[in-house]
Amino acid sequence: MQEKQKMTLRSNKIMALFRMFSWDLLFFYSFSVLFLTQVKGFSEAEIMYTSAVVSLVPILLQYPFNIIAKKIGPLKSVRLGSFCLFAFTIGILLYDNIVLLYINYCLQAIGSIFLAPNISVLAIKNLKVEGKDSEFSKIEGQGASLYYIFNAVASIGLGYLFDVNPYLTMSFSVIASAICLLLAFILRDESAEACLVLENVKPQQEKIKKSKKRRSISLPVLYVLCMAFCFYGLLMVESKVDQLLFQEVLFDAVIIGWVNFGISITKSIAGEIFKFFKGHAKIFITFMPICYLSILLVLALIFIFVQDLLVLQILVVAVCCLLPFFNIPFKVGTKDFIRQNVEEAAQMNAFSALFIVRNGSQLIFSFTIGSLLTGMSISSSLLYIVFLSGGLFALSQLIYFIVKRVKEKKISVFLR
Repeated sequence: MQEKQKMTLRSNKIMALFRMFSWDLLFFYSFSVLFLTQVKGFSEAEIMYTSAVVSLVPILLQYPFNIIAKKIGPLKSVRLGSFCLFAFTIGILLYDNIVLLYINYCLQAIGSIFLAPNISVLAIKNLKVEGKDSEFSKIEGQGASLYYIFNAVASIGLGYLFDVNPYLTMSFSVIASAICLLLAFILRDESAEACLVLENVKPQQEKIKKSKKRRSISLPVLYVLCMAFCFYGLLMVESKVDQLLFQEVLFDAVIIGWVNFGISITKSIAGEIFKFFKGHAKIFITFMPICYLSILLVLALIFIFVQDLLVLQILVVAVCCLLPFFNIPFKVGTKDFIRQNVEEAAQMNAFSALFIVRNGSQLIFSFTIGSLLTGMSISSSLLYIVFLSGGLFALSQLIYFIVKRVKEKKISVFLR
């Protein structure tokens, strides 16, 4: 039994490292746009369409691929997804043809389809064996913190290295994805091994059968998916707008690198916040978006009203460093909420739904901000996006409140 606990503990530590290397393709997004435009010669429009590919493929293929994932299990799905991402990073170095580039991004999307839901399912299963499934948010937070620290420190050196040899810089993405693949083969499915040892497998199977009768997507989970739709689209817009705003306040490439370093450090600290509030995921889902929207509104208003350049630069950096304290806990909180409110047999479908909602919102918001940027300034576009998201959040809250009250009324009438 003690040996089993040691094994599970080791697996949990590996899981935190795996989350670090797989969180957002370590090192890749910091330099991929520069590499594809300056070295490979692709246009900015062609690169923007790759984002559409990565968002669209999971929307179309997530649930068909879930059938495969359920047959092979979460561990093999994680390994398959890691292999796809490894092949994708190699392809970025090799392909100069636009068609091959889009096919390569389809491979990245397929890798994410297998990885995104199944890594969460695997982590929860392993923690349940140890009786510590409430620690799920802690592992997610640790993975995010490690990712942002490592990415922040390394990105400064890799930025200078990019001027020497861009291929050498992008090779670090290949190394990171190779480490991710190696860790995927070290990871274990502790729950599958436990089932071979435990004598009460039949009662467990009966429990799972009963749980399957429950609805996988309840009203609270639908509410979280609506909130995620508003929030993930907004996050994508904000990440793009930040870089444009930095250029607008006359930051050069070196200063932008150091500012991004500071933001990554604050993201790392923000990843640690959630573990102090574990079990209260709903607070993060309802409260964090309101704070995030308020800060974004302040950022837009700063750009409209502040005239002094130095004051503007200081305020923009300060606000951008505050934003992670509200978006990172939301990301972790949504997953932890699903863990708490969805039966084990249906968790993969619920995490898949979250992944589809995330990609769908990014696709819609990217087209929205693109159309706004053609006709107005960046700050005005940000202002419109804030009001649009605020309206969507308010609508989600209102619909949830009305439906919940109606359901409660029906139940009370039935009980009479």
